[in-house]
Amino acid sequence: MISHMGKVYKKGKGFTFVEVPLKRFESTMEKLSASTERITSICGHDNGSQIEILYHFVINGKVIGVKFMIPRKNPKIPTAVGYFPAAELYERETYDMLGVKFEGNRNLKPILLDEELSPKTPLKKGAVKIEGKKG
Repeated sequence: MISHMGKVYKKGKGFTFVEVPLKRFESTMEKLSASTERITSICGHDNGSQIEILYHFVINGKVIGVKFMIPRKNPKIPTAVGYFPAAELYERETYDMLGVKFEGNRNLKPILLDEELSPKTPLKKGAVKIEGKKG
């Protein structure tokens, strides 16, 4: 099932990672929600030219990673909350750290950073360093 979603770029004992075109986000989430035990995380990485959004799932005891590439400028991707309610917290964290907007997430607000500082995107390349309080 996973190999038909996109390009497998890493595979090992107990895990498979696949890159899927963003235009297939909804159909991919629909298939995964019907067959997965759970979503375990969503994380993002700024590779300098694009932002990688990686979703981790457990299917039949194996970890499945599904990666979507989005633009660095105005980064946005549909929300997965309709398929996986637990995705809300992971999306909020990725919003906080990388400034990714999850379209359709009605509770997209800072979860880790102070409201005044978010979304300063501390994990995005070229982010402004914020000095913390001392003491």
